[in-house]
Amino acid sequence: MSLVNKVVVVTGAGFPNGIGAGIAQCFANEKARVVITDLEGAPIDETTAAMSGNVTGLVADAASQEAMSSAVDQIMKEHGRIDVLVNEAGISDPHTSFELQTRKNPVPAMNDELWDAQFVANLRTTFASSIAVASKMEDGGSIVNIASVAALGPAAALPAYGAAKAGVVHLTKTHAIEFASSRHFPYGRP
Repeated sequence: MSLVNKVVVVTGAGFPNGIGAGIAQCFANEKARVVITDLEGAPIDETTAAMSGNVTGLVADAASQEAMSSAVDQIMKEHGRIDVLVNEAGISDPHTSFELQTRKNPVPAMNDELWDAQFVANLRTTFASSIAVASKMEDGGSIVNIASVAALGPAAALPAYGAAKAGVVHLTKTHAIEFASSRHFPYGRP
């Protein structure tokens, strides 16, 4: 499959040494027109400046359907279509892991705020971005969701991260069924 002139959106790609930037560069190397999104403009500018190929950036919160819909409108205005969405936005901050068990505290603990942050950053980003983009993929397209090996089994130090990434796996399967009739393929084209 040729990616020449395909329009590819990669969420969470604003940092030059991040996974998202690496994914974006791979698409750019194949002559795709790449749009990266992230929460802050300065890292996006630094990342796009360091990349070769046709790469632009937009500030957009991938966890917000409203923000992503606005970004999608800008992309559609500039490029006329979106062929591929890569949902890479997420966090794995070690500060959001369980407090380890000790003799004084035999039960691991995590506060609600840290738990919720993992689900917003690692699951809602995938949902909100997919919903914003899917309706614009009128001629079909591919949605690629990035999960983690942590989705496949328990990780004692990262329970919220693993649970959120397991949600990404489930959401991918659900979207595959929901979007099949409209030719959007979360796993890529069959």
